[in-house]
Amino acid sequence: STSPRNAGFAIVDYSQVSQGSEILSDLLMFIGAGSGSTGGGIKVTTVAVLFVFTVAAARNNTHPQVFKRSIPVETLKQSVAILVIYIFATITATIIICTLDNFSITDTIFEVISAISTSGLSKGVTTELSGVSKLVVIALMFGGRVGGLTLMLTLAEKKVNEPIDRPKENVIVG
Repeated sequence: STSPRNAGFAIVDYSQVSQGSEILSDLLMFIGAGSGSTGGGIKVTTVAVLFVFTVAAARNNTHPQVFKRSIPVETLKQSVAILVIYIFATITATIIICTLDNFSITDTIFEVISAISTSGLSKGVTTELSGVSKLVVIALMFGGRVGGLTLMLTLAEKKVNEPIDRPKENVIVG
C-alpha cells in the first residue's frame, strides 16, 4: 500500500495487475498520504473527517467527536471541498483524455488518479498520450502537488462576507 500512496516508484508492473488490484491502487492513490507528509491525494485525515461526519449524520448527532475532541464544521466544509475538487478534476480529465486518445477507461482513470495524487505510477499510457492529454496530465500533477483547496483559494475571488443572516431552507437529501 505504500507505493500507490506516496512512494514515487513502482514495485510491480501495473499493466499486469488484476482489475481488483488496480481498483485498490486507484483508491489508495486517490486517498494518498497523511496531512503532514509531502505525498499527494486528498489525505487520510480528510477521509477520516468525512467518515466521522457521515457516521454522526447517520446517528443524528450535531456535534461529532473523536477521541473526546469535537471537529469544527469548517473542517467538514474544507474536507468536502477537497473531495469535490479532486472528483471533479478526475472526472473532467478522464473525459478529456478518453475523448482525445484511444485507451481503456481503466487505464485512463489509473493515469489520471496517479497524476493528481502525484504518486508517480503508470501503466505505460502516459508516454503515448496526445499533446493536449499530456497538458491535462501536467495540470493535474501541478494541481495535485499544490493541493486542491490551496489552488482553489488562490484562484478564487476575495469577497467580503455579507453581514446578513439569510433565511434557512430545509432541503431533502438522500
